[in-house]
Amino acid sequence: MKKRLFVSIPLPPEMMSVLSDYERNNLLPDVQWVNEENLHVTVFFCGDVEEADISRLDARIGDALKGVRAFDLGWKEILFAPPGKVKRMVWGEYHSNAGFDALAGTVYDAVKPFVDASIKKSRGRMIPHITMARFKNPAVADKVRLPQTDPGMLNVRNVELMSSELKPEGSLYTVLSSYALI
Repeated sequence: MKKRLFVSIPLPPEMMSVLSDYERNNLLPDVQWVNEENLHVTVFFCGDVEEADISRLDARIGDALKGVRAFDLGWKEILFAPPGKVKRMVWGEYHSNAGFDALAGTVYDAVKPFVDASIKKSRGRMIPHITMARFKNPAVADKVRLPQTDPGMLNVRNVELMSSELKPEGSLYTVLSSYALI
C-alpha cells in the first residue's frame, strides 16, 4: 500500500489566520479555497510512497536536515499560478533565497530514491509558496484581479513530512515527522 507524501514548512497560527481572513473576504465563483488547517509552504511533493519505505525516507530526511540552518522567508505576493503554465491555483508566494534553495535541494536529495521517475523528471526550481486555492476553469484567472495582503515574515525553524489523504470533503493532512533546523 502507498501513501501520498510531501515535505512542508508549517505556518504559525497567526499567519494562517491572516490568510484565512483573506480567503473569507475574497470569495470567488468556482474557486475552492484551501482550509486554514491545510495551509503550508510546499518544499517538495514526493507523490505516492510505499508504506514499507516511509521509515527509511523519514530517517534520510532527518539525517539530511541535521546541517540545515533556520532562515526567514519574506512575503512577495498573491498570484494565479503556476507561473508559465495554465493557471489553476492561487498562490501566496515568498521571495526565494539561499536558505530555501538549500532546504529544497537537501530534501530532494534525501527523498529522490523513493520518488517516482515522473516526479523527478518534472522537478524544476522550487518556488516557495502556499497553495491558497484551486479551480478547474483557467478563465477565472483572466476575469479577476487578486487583492494583495502581507501576512509577514515566515521564520522557518522546522520542516514536516506530511501524508495527504484525498477525501470527498477535501484533503486530510497528517504530520508524520517534524525536523528542527539548526
